Amino acid sequence: MPRIELTDKLACSRGVGLWWDTHRDAPDCFLLQVTKAGSLAYRLNYRRKSGGRERRTTIGNVAEYPQIKLARERAAELRREIRDGRDPITGVRGMASRSHGRPARGAVREGGLDGFASIYLSRILLRHREAHPAAIRLA
Repeated sequence: MPRIELTDKLACSRGVGLWWDTHRDAPDCFLLQVTKAGSLAYRLNYRRKSGGRERRTTIGNVAEYPQIKLARERAAELRREIRDGRDPITGVRGMASRSHGRPARGAVREGGLDGFASIYLSRILLRHREAHPAAIRLA
């Protein structure tokens, strides 16, 4: 896994693989992933406080973050949240290492059923309705 000080120009010209950023402002485990299909995404590796499982979350693609400085800032925000016990992938707060993978007492799960329902309605159901207006009747 190559380590390189990423710049805006270098981020767009890297070959397939994981490119770990060595810039002094880059948070630990910040990287650029380039796929065979040509996708360029900024990612962040981390370990969950509960269980120590290694995870990798996507910060965004190069088009969303045209300046790598912005991606580094977002990665630093995520790193602070991880340090505070939040898992950016599951959205669970208050994970305690002694809980063996279960949320700590009083933990808050962001989104939940309400979040899922709103995403489902806005992204899936309404698109289907546009394609097939007679198929779905919303009250």
